[in-house]
Amino acid sequence: MVRGIPGRADKHTTIRNYFTPTACRSDIGENITIADFDAMTGYVISSSDRMYFKVDMYNEGIIDPSLRQEIEVTPTNETRHIAGYRCKKYKVRFMGRSYEEWLSKDVPAYQELRAINEQLAPLMRQHPLFQMSIIGRMHKLDGFPVKMVMNLDGGVVKTVTLRKVSTKDLSPSVFTVPKGYRTP
Repeated sequence: MVRGIPGRADKHTTIRNYFTPTACRSDIGENITIADFDAMTGYVISSSDRMYFKVDMYNEGIIDPSLRQEIEVTPTNETRHIAGYRCKKYKVRFMGRSYEEWLSKDVPAYQELRAINEQLAPLMRQHPLFQMSIIGRMHKLDGFPVKMVMNLDGGVVKTVTLRKVSTKDLSPSVFTVPKGYRTP
């Protein structure tokens, strides 16, 4: 949820994340990002205009040097029940922003996500922009993300809260660009 934008109602957006030991995908509204770690290729997809661009994950030259910072994490002793899970609060700083994350080891998929993290984390940490994904942060955050609160410019607050977790086999097509999409 995003709130605090003058003249606008609070905005609710569903975010879906998919993880396997070889790929991850994040759907945020009309924007989709895919990372295929076997091919070391990423895709940024816009479903509204049916376009995408491909990123060679070996080519770090496209990443602005100011983004090559390591994520800073400070655990706190604060705990709270959120979305039915006992969570611990972490203070996080990354790319010039500070925010809080609430994590739980009680989320059923936590151990599976942790195992995927162990396999993918070295690749994720080579590419600073991937530190924004769950896998990219798990080496410093001990638990499954349940809630994140970011204070943005102009008094805008972005809150992301876990609603549902499921574990199932995913079709490889989840991690490919849909047919009919084109490059700019």
